[in-house]
Amino acid sequence: MLGARLVFRERVYSRLVSRIIYPVTGAFVGTVVLASLYNMFLRPMEPGPEWVVPDVVVTLIAGAPLLYAAVRVFRSGE
Repeated sequence: MLGARLVFRERVYSRLVSRIIYPVTGAFVGTVVLASLYNMFLRPMEPGPEWVVPDVVVTLIAGAPLLYAAVRVFRSGE
């Protein structure tokens, strides 16, 4: 959190980052909330090996907004 405040206060971010930061943050918060709800209500207390694939899929979906933003920022640097 301190790092994010420093970046915004010092204005060391590009126009692209300032344009995508709020949609990506909103999408990330939404997917993390959905992943938390999945973990609380759908996943059993003692899951078996058949729960590995759904857990990995939920984890990838939760991290997808961050990966999307990273790809956009790295592509803009070329």
